[in-house]
Amino acid sequence: MKNLIIKKITSILLPFMLMYGFYVLLHGHTSPGGGFAGGAILGTSLVFFTIVFGHRAGERFKPRLVLMFMVSTGALTYIVLGLSGIVSGGNFLSNDNLPFNLGLLLETAIGLVVASVLFSLFLELTREE
Repeated sequence: MKNLIIKKITSILLPFMLMYGFYVLLHGHTSPGGGFAGGAILGTSLVFFTIVFGHRAGERFKPRLVLMFMVSTGALTYIVLGLSGIVSGGNFLSNDNLPFNLGLLLETAIGLVVASVLFSLFLELTREE
């Protein structure tokens, strides 16, 4: 996109969009929102950035290897936290016997996966051969 006004507005709005996405993600275990909603906001803000500044800028912002690492790390973290409930003598994702609350960690892992998958799907679907 070659419109200077849209690029300037995007560069002003993008940090606020990312902050709001992190806010929804990090406060989801105690209020409405959570990992999926926060991850969707974060992923959509990256899509917005890519639409305005171009596909190359989006790929420089989050390279494919980083996205695969984020998806893998988020999914593995979710599984490990779920298994920690079983190891402590409870059910999967149970934190009754654990010395810490799983809420924030689970929401962060879910948000990481959702944002990465949403953005990587957009990059793959819009990639020019």
